[in-house]
Amino acid sequence: ALDIAKAKATVTANSVSTVYNGQNQTAAGFSAIGLVNGETESVLSGVTASVMAKDAGSYTNKANGVDKNYDLTFVDGALDIAKAKATVTANSLNTTYNGKNQTASGFSATGLVNG
Repeated sequence: ALDIAKAKATVTANSVSTVYNGQNQTAAGFSAIGLVNGETESVLSGVTASVMAKDAGSYTNKANGVDKNYDLTFVDGALDIAKAKATVTANSLNTTYNGKNQTASGFSATGLVNG
């Protein structure tokens, strides 16, 4: 009998760092080391890695799957969405003292995403 053992390979899910933009954002795909005879990731047709998110935060891109020729070890990737920068400025009021309580109300904002 001819016994052929699986080769060992490590699959690492891709990582993406971006800034919140109000839209769904994705980290997808993977890389692999340990593939033999010049093979590329395309031979790992049973392996997937993808994560989608909209809000700021860190999300795990988890690779998983099986392959008939490789004993696979998986390393997680990440989708990191940073908070968008916005500036809020309080309205100001110039007035003369009149002995009464005075207030300035309202504000303006710049850098907001989608509105």
